[in-house]
Amino acid sequence: MPLKTVCSFLLIGVLLSGLSGCAVLNDPERKARKEAMNASLRESNYQLAAFKTIGVLSPDINLFEYSTGIHELMDDWSLQSNRIFADTLNRELPKEGLVIKTIELSADSAARMRPLHFLYRAISDGLGWNTEYRKAVCPDIQTCPDYSLGNVSDILDAHHVDALLFVLSYNEIETPERASARSASKAKAAFIGALAGVSVKVLRPPGTYVSMALVDRTGTVVWYVGRSTDKGYDLRDPVRVEDMTKDALVKLWAKEKR
Repeated sequence: MPLKTVCSFLLIGVLLSGLSGCAVLNDPERKARKEAMNASLRESNYQLAAFKTIGVLSPDINLFEYSTGIHELMDDWSLQSNRIFADTLNRELPKEGLVIKTIELSADSAARMRPLHFLYRAISDGLGWNTEYRKAVCPDIQTCPDYSLGNVSDILDAHHVDALLFVLSYNEIETPERASARSASKAKAAFIGALAGVSVKVLRPPGTYVSMALVDRTGTVVWYVGRSTDKGYDLRDPVRVEDMTKDALVKLWAKEKR
């Protein structure tokens, strides 16, 4: 085939491809979906901006010693990390344009918080890991249920806040013995895999999970984000707590789709 003919075919192909791309960009249905999504994302930001003062509750922090055959909740580690989370939230939330108020609960209120924490754990479990949720986006844009902890207006009124921030964390801190056993299991799996072509299960790395949610006076979750990592974080380290907190809060304000 002459070179001139080949070039003509190529040129026609490029032009058709360009026209196809324009058709996708100008597709009315696609444009309508994007506009509907952006309207919902703006509504989400309006909901958050309406909360003039956010009440920051004591985070629900759970640190575990993770050894071979042992997975034990460590109360002293959890309390240490709780304080670091509280300090980090007090420092980072105002950077997001929020006015915050730390809520120190009375003995009666503290007893009321226990079932709320359990309900929030269940909601976090239901939403799954590494998930983002905005009530304003449901149900028009995506199908999803409402999530609610039940009416919390008594707590909001007592402390003069407009919403509550819930924070949950699970953190496994691996012992040197388990780290050594995990390294050995990886080496064994690699050896058997290379020798016999058989896949061998290795010990999983320790996990870290943090979720945050803003709850209005009806107890409805209006914003939620969950983040996890298997990088061996130790949430007794303020740097790691700051990493996980910033990773969650960067998703607070919705950004419109371009």
